[in-house]
Amino acid sequence: MSHSPLLNLPGTPRELMADIEAAVDDAAAFVADFDPQLTVVFAPDHYNGFFLQLMPPFCIGTAAHGVGDYGTYAGPLNVAVDLAGETAAAVLEHGVDVAVSAHMAVDHAMVQPLERLLGDACACPVIPIFINAVAAPLGPIHRARALGAAVGAYLGALDLRVLILGSGGLSHDPPMPTLATAPPAIRDRILHGTPMSAEQHPVPDGRLRGRQGGHR
Repeated sequence: MSHSPLLNLPGTPRELMADIEAAVDDAAAFVADFDPQLTVVFAPDHYNGFFLQLMPPFCIGTAAHGVGDYGTYAGPLNVAVDLAGETAAAVLEHGVDVAVSAHMAVDHAMVQPLERLLGDACACPVIPIFINAVAAPLGPIHRARALGAAVGAYLGALDLRVLILGSGGLSHDPPMPTLATAPPAIRDRILHGTPMSAEQHPVPDGRLRGRQGGHR
């Protein structure tokens, strides 16, 4: 699913939103019919949970919480703790170095597909898998493919209905701040995770005072 803050904010042309909502509804109907027992989400982050002080190429969460950006769910996710840990061990056994987080903060990239396709971010046990897609150096495609193959090999052996979601942007590449070009406040944010000011958060009616993450 191509995530976007625009799904939760006003201003998108009505005709375009109708087309998007129809496509999302079709996907949600497929998910409801499949009735997954476990959902695995591969998603990036927009400097809301992962920062340049330590940026892994991949990370599997054994516990996670939504940060609530752009009107998405804020709070703990229903992470399948044991299965997430076993997935990480299996991936390492397959030769893919993956980090593990017992306190993963996830933003709309991870939460929005869960809300839109399952109706509730906590409706189904989930394994959140982060892929760095914003901070250089980016991992090569063959390593992302190796990660997917390793995760798939483990999931394929489970006697469960497993839904696998890929969350990204299919038609855009939002500009992201860098250490070389960011002003001091933004530099502190992307390096250390310094909390955003009120000016950087959406106001209650959904309009943006300033930029949040990498989307406009």
